Amino acid sequence: MKPLIFFILFLFFSVSVLAEENSILVTAQWLKEHQSDAKVVLVQVNFLKLDYDAEHIIGARYLWPGSLAPDSPLGAMNEPDLKIAQQVVEDLGISNDSHVVLYFVRNEVSPTARIFLTFENLGMKGKVSLLDGGLEAWKKAGFETTKDVPTVKKGKFKPASLG
Repeated sequence: MKPLIFFILFLFFSVSVLAEENSILVTAQWLKEHQSDAKVVLVQVNFLKLDYDAEHIIGARYLWPGSLAPDSPLGAMNEPDLKIAQQVVEDLGISNDSHVVLYFVRNEVSPTARIFLTFENLGMKGKVSLLDGGLEAWKKAGFETTKDVPTVKKGKFKPASLG
């Protein structure tokens, strides 16, 4: 009887832990349904701000990849300075308890994936998702875009130590 009770408790605990984790990939439909959730922060990762200025998903903030993913002249991917990273993340309105949804424009999947890993390294593991198909999937689903830049309340973020 005891093994059965322990197994049931283990199963219950495992399911509740998994339920708390956010999916790595989210669909346009999922994002539409959760777009107004207070903890969801939508970020367009894009090298050209002109793309963001032309159109973006309503409520999305703009992130230039170089602000959190500095490169060296040798091409090595360096970790961001924690103070700078904290400032950038907070300016996006992200807090430690936020659920960040990143999306890309055109073929900028690699820099978006790099920012995903950077956020996880900064302590957001399990709290970051990618919009499957990026902006094109959003538009293909028939959802609206805008040129309006949202007003962002500064977040409260304490990065984890990198290392």
